[in-house]
Amino acid sequence: MRSSAIHSYLRGPGGRLMGRPGVRSYTTRQYSESDLEFCLATEKDFRQVQSLYNDETDYIPSVYHSWLRERNRVIILAKRQDQLIGLCSSHIVDDGQSALMEGMKVAASERGKGAARLIYRHVAELVRARYPEVKKQSFITDPKLNRGGLCVLGKQIGLCSSHIVDDGQSALMEGMKVAASERGKGAARLIYRHVAELVRARYPEVKKQSFITDPKLNRGLCVLGKQFLISLQVPSINVPTLISEVISNMKKRRDEYYEPIPLQPDDVRSIFLNRTVIDTLLPGGRIIQNGAVFKPLESNLDILLKRDIVWRADRKDNTRAVSLGAAPFRDPMGNRVFMIDMFGEDLSAVKNVFLAQLQSLPPLQDNVICLLFVNPSLSPQISEFCINEMGLEKGKQDWDDEYIIEIDILQNVI
Repeated sequence: MRSSAIHSYLRGPGGRLMGRPGVRSYTTRQYSESDLEFCLATEKDFRQVQSLYNDETDYIPSVYHSWLRERNRVIILAKRQDQLIGLCSSHIVDDGQSALMEGMKVAASERGKGAARLIYRHVAELVRARYPEVKKQSFITDPKLNRGGLCVLGKQIGLCSSHIVDDGQSALMEGMKVAASERGKGAARLIYRHVAELVRARYPEVKKQSFITDPKLNRGLCVLGKQFLISLQVPSINVPTLISEVISNMKKRRDEYYEPIPLQPDDVRSIFLNRTVIDTLLPGGRIIQNGAVFKPLESNLDILLKRDIVWRADRKDNTRAVSLGAAPFRDPMGNRVFMIDMFGEDLSAVKNVFLAQLQSLPPLQDNVICLLFVNPSLSPQISEFCINEMGLEKGKQDWDDEYIIEIDILQNVI
């Protein structure tokens, strides 16, 4: 992204389009910056953004409006011929040290054309310009990140978000998504680059990107930590009865069972700022919530405590397992998706905290898909417990295992 384009972006009010006119249509070659226009997302764009997710399970539509209100976050839309084809966001976290890149999405029809790369680069440059103190980018993604993830106005094909976290030092890259029909065309690469360039331009103090990825996206990046996914179908109507039966059977077998505790804000700070918890429970010393990664800092906990999260732990002192449950959201198929990020390696403690998270579910008439992320060492045992002892069924693997990556803000990953 050229400096003149960055300055025009920063001057533009109300998310006004600040790309180049006269965009031409290309279907076989890779997109260049002159093919796309970028703008800041607004409330008015929601309907088009939502159209990116009509055929896939994703949480972005449920958080879009709250993202627009978050401090130190930018959401960039990518357009081609006035049609929305991609999105990416960056959130400054980790006391301003990292840029959390989130929500990268490219419309299915536009994938494989390099759009994600351009979008990501745009966001990253904006972060570097606006938050020069940011040192790292962080994000959670999957192997599709190197093939799709762009949003172009009109027909949306992709999305990506970056959240400035870590006290303005990092850009958390989140939500990279490209419509299924557009993958493999390079859109994600363009979106990601566009978002990264935008972050670099708007937040020049940001030095790092952070994100969560899939092991197949292995390009010599350093993996700080990882969590494995267990996807489950939960019979929502009978959840209370189901949990009671499971607990009763555990007691009959003399398995260790106790009532986990809900955490208040002071409890959250006490536990997640505890050095022992950070070193022994958190993957790579990071907090993962709903596909985003945060350093355990006061400023990041302030961000998380404002979200609709169910916090559960086995105990306040000598904590062995702690979890974050996101508010269930409805996917395009009408299912309710309940995401639980579980931290800890003690099997009994993790089982008990998982049951407590299920007990927190409100009464729902919809089918419930539970996405449970656990320490890799516990994945086989917890999966067996859920399927064989609880009688739950495996859910679709529309999501991926989580690998935490942190790189310099100047580094491009796609």
